[in-house]
Amino acid sequence: MAMAALLVVLCAWSYEACAVYDSSLLLPADGDAAASADAGPDPCLHARPPGHPDGGVSGGGTIQVVAAFKTIDIGLTADASAPRPPFGYDLDGVCTCPGPPSCIQVPGAPRSCDDDAGRDNTDIDLFRGLGGAASTGTAQIDDGLQSGQYGLLLVIDGYNGMADDENVTVSYYVSNGVNRTADGGIPTPTFTGGDLWTVDPDSLQNKPQDPASIPSCAHNPQCQSVFSDDRAYVSNYVVVAHFNQLTVAFGDRSFLGGATMALSTAVVVGQLQPVPIQQGVFGYDLVGGTIAGRWPTKALLQTLATIPANDGGFLCGNGNLYYEIIKETVCGAADISQNQANDNMNVACDAVSVGMTFAAGPAQLGAVLAVPPALAGCADGSVPFTDNCP
Repeated sequence: MAMAALLVVLCAWSYEACAVYDSSLLLPADGDAAASADAGPDPCLHARPPGHPDGGVSGGGTIQVVAAFKTIDIGLTADASAPRPPFGYDLDGVCTCPGPPSCIQVPGAPRSCDDDAGRDNTDIDLFRGLGGAASTGTAQIDDGLQSGQYGLLLVIDGYNGMADDENVTVSYYVSNGVNRTADGGIPTPTFTGGDLWTVDPDSLQNKPQDPASIPSCAHNPQCQSVFSDDRAYVSNYVVVAHFNQLTVAFGDRSFLGGATMALSTAVVVGQLQPVPIQQGVFGYDLVGGTIAGRWPTKALLQTLATIPANDGGFLCGNGNLYYEIIKETVCGAADISQNQANDNMNVACDAVSVGMTFAAGPAQLGAVLAVPPALAGCADGSVPFTDNCP
């Protein structure tokens, strides 16, 4: 039923996208607009993360903040025609509709319009292709997080505890859930600072041959993340971090199967909110969080092979009718370049813009834990399925 709804909504959207909503675009993370000098007054508000603090204190901060995601909102709704929520930022510095897009879209594809703040978040339309199954899908994602089955972690090092900090280091990890009990059970996390969350070895710069050899990543130099920004900052209690690459996983219990979002040029933003975790000790919630970035169409098509199809197989190629229809829609939805340097350079769009929100609570880093890779289809022997837009 979900797949049928997906096809109906995607096919309709592919012809009527601009009628569904009226916005979606971004500026570079630090907010430098890309408007041409002769374009006249710019009516676009250009949604962007908070800028670097002016005169903020930095250096000498000793606070470490560890937070585990409690919820992720990818903009799903049972009403696929509802306006897109204001998730994400203006990634490419232009306001598409009435202005032109920042890259060349597939011939015949509908223009993906931005809102009046230029937010780029076309991914929401793709996710909404699940139609009536959308609310159930969102609940499954959050259930996986809140039951400790899987997780996403942010670690802020060198924070001074003040409203502004000119320089902190932010690391991001994919987690395979909370530390297992002796009998292999998964405790339910409380998000109050005592939960130990595992770290997936693929998140580590030096992936251990034996993950069990690292029983704890807390203050452990062996656990340097591949997703790290040592030039992050805090502005008015809002942490802002930029990543060349970022993997957003949804666990294998959600309607997305083992699908992941392999983003490029991503930004993660969240407001730090101190909360007591024990007598005289405080942790931090992250509220009003945002993840924004560019999802290359090649990576998007590849991850479809991990999403179960209604025929008992997976949503990938080899003549799969569902896949062919969705591939056409994905390629038509590409509205941005995966490489920020190609914005407004008259090159083909090769990525889908992404905007989502999240909330996170106090946590601790636990053991390194590997899990079997998600089941997938259409592999050629040991070579994973891959595909490209025309």
